[in-house]
Amino acid sequence: MSAIFSHDGQTVVTTDTDQTTRSWDVETGEQLRVLEGHTSFVWSAAFSPDDYYVVTGSADRTARIWVAHIEDLLDLAESLIQREPPVFTLEERQRFLGE
Repeated sequence: MSAIFSHDGQTVVTTDTDQTTRSWDVETGEQLRVLEGHTSFVWSAAFSPDDYYVVTGSADRTARIWVAHIEDLLDLAESLIQREPPVFTLEERQRFLGE
């Protein structure tokens, strides 16, 4: 297990033996995201210099690159929508966020 702070100090990312990586709001302690996809425990994590990405390394012998913040992930996803206007409907947004 490991923990690392973002460069701006607002987010901490933790890795765990349960195959997940979690991000936390430093000020409130609120869990922001659970990153799932590794098939063995996650050894380490690091933020990119601009805090946009998190890279994780796992005992499953893979590294994964994640968009660090859900808001940025939504912006990225909306930029790929091929319709006008290029935004999620409320229902799509809720499904995307798992709400």
